[in-house]
Amino acid sequence: SIVLGDPENVLLLGAAVEPGVVFDVRRGAVVVEQHAYVRHGTRLEGPTYVGPGTEVLGGAIGRSAFGPRCKVRGEISTSVFLGYANKAHDGFLGHAVVGRWANLGAGTTTEDRKTTYGAVGLVVGDGRIETGRQFLGSVIGDNARTAIGTLLPTGAVVGVGANVFGAASVPKTSRSAFRNARTGPTSAGCRRTCSSSSSNLCGIFSKTKCARWEGNWDSMKTS
Repeated sequence: SIVLGDPENVLLLGAAVEPGVVFDVRRGAVVVEQHAYVRHGTRLEGPTYVGPGTEVLGGAIGRSAFGPRCKVRGEISTSVFLGYANKAHDGFLGHAVVGRWANLGAGTTTEDRKTTYGAVGLVVGDGRIETGRQFLGSVIGDNARTAIGTLLPTGAVVGVGANVFGAASVPKTSRSAFRNARTGPTSAGCRRTCSSSSSNLCGIFSKTKCARWEGNWDSMKTS
């Protein structure tokens, strides 16, 4: 392995590290806990913390913290995984928080800066939080899942247990529900509500069970 900076800032606490890993500790330490595993082809840039049992499977990863037993790969910057989450494929994740047991499908990518370079806002519940931050990616809840190729905009909030799927870019808020991005509107759209008596589960969006559009997309509710 290669160390850029002071080797004393690489702390391997019983971890397994394959040859070919680059540790860049010129801006901070890299700590890899016991039973963690780092595969060849990984570049870890400090400050970064890799929790117990976490597997780092390749890619450029920096200024992040990973709780216990995560699987991570790809380009990850300035993000926090609380634990037991899976991002085992390529795709960019920046300035994000990922909850426990979340699973990000292959190619899931977050946008963490607006094209206008303006401040990013968060839509939480019925309100909006002006963060004042130029960089802010996604806040992904516990047990949330994204499908292959999901694109998440700046300041996206993915609720607990949400299942985000489809190739289209999804709305900024997916509230603790199942969200089908592929069948969503192609322009500034509307709210989709379940109109079938066969589906009484609020917030389960699907091509067959939800047929009526109403309201404003930015005020999408799951009830």
